[in-house]
Amino acid sequence: MTEEANYLCLDVLRKTRTEPTPGDLFAVKVKGRGYFCGAVVKTGVNAGFGGNIGILVYIYGKEYREKEMAPPALNRKDLLIPPLMVNRQPWTKGFFERMGHIEISELAPYDFHCFRNVRNQIVNEYGETMKKCTGRPIGQYGLASYGAVSREIAAKLGISLPEPTAEIMRTFK
Repeated sequence: MTEEANYLCLDVLRKTRTEPTPGDLFAVKVKGRGYFCGAVVKTGVNAGFGGNIGILVYIYGKEYREKEMAPPALNRKDLLIPPLMVNRQPWTKGFFERMGHIEISELAPYDFHCFRNVRNQIVNEYGETMKKCTGRPIGQYGLASYGAVSREIAAKLGISLPEPTAEIMRTFK
């Protein structure tokens, strides 16, 4: 186990270099808890770093005992945390394990997503300023590392994690 594992609430499942695609379903395992289902909603979104390199994901709130979960009735109102834009690291490090694929229409995704940027403005997944965002969860704008995913999930589930040092934070790419 690496030192960074002490700062994460996620277990490593299976590492892959396969490129995620919209409609991919993946499992997320929380230490000492069960599995949660996630879905890739869009690829090529702008996470504020120039170029459209982000992967927009949903992580649903239903907890499963087994990894081989049946695809849930995917309802965007049942998200555990607001939508996130991530890079490929959650898959390459093994924190997201691909479990299957469905048609993107079955996800019934929002037609646009809302995020709060560092200037406290509401923007969509392409960084465009929105006048308002009603009836939708508002995530944090930017590319979320697997460390940020872990902290979001831990906060929602009431799991206490130690505050990572600056050195540890640099490992969460």
